[in-house]
Amino acid sequence: MRAKACIVWISAICAASVYPGGVSAATGRAIFRCDLNGVPTFSDRPCASAAERYEPDPIATNTYEPPPTAPAPSPAALKPSSRKTAAPAAPDKHKETCERLAQGLKDTRAKQRAGYKAKEGERIKERQARLKSQLRLARCS
Repeated sequence: MRAKACIVWISAICAASVYPGGVSAATGRAIFRCDLNGVPTFSDRPCASAAERYEPDPIATNTYEPPPTAPAPSPAALKPSSRKTAAPAAPDKHKETCERLAQGLKDTRAKQRAGYKAKEGERIKERQARLKSQLRLARCS
């Protein structure tokens, strides 16, 4: 019961703060305040014989005004990226590098299939990860 009274009270305060003069926007009716079992209750119709019309004080009502938003910059106004891209290497040298890295990766996979001890296996995994990273950085497909 108390939670329901609080919800009614809050909704009445919100309606009164948005629409001063104690008039509900949805119905155009006045807002009434009653004390039911010691709990202040707000309603759009008299809830007790001692109900009184409630008119909120506009000075004491809290409001929120959002800050102004700036318009989004046009794509032409945006600066070009300052990120430098690597100059493409000579096609022959790039191909040679990619082949060397791919061959190294094939060799590590062959070693994994052949069998190895635990310590050697860790080195093979590290080399494989390093070769994969180099292949990605070199943009080999």
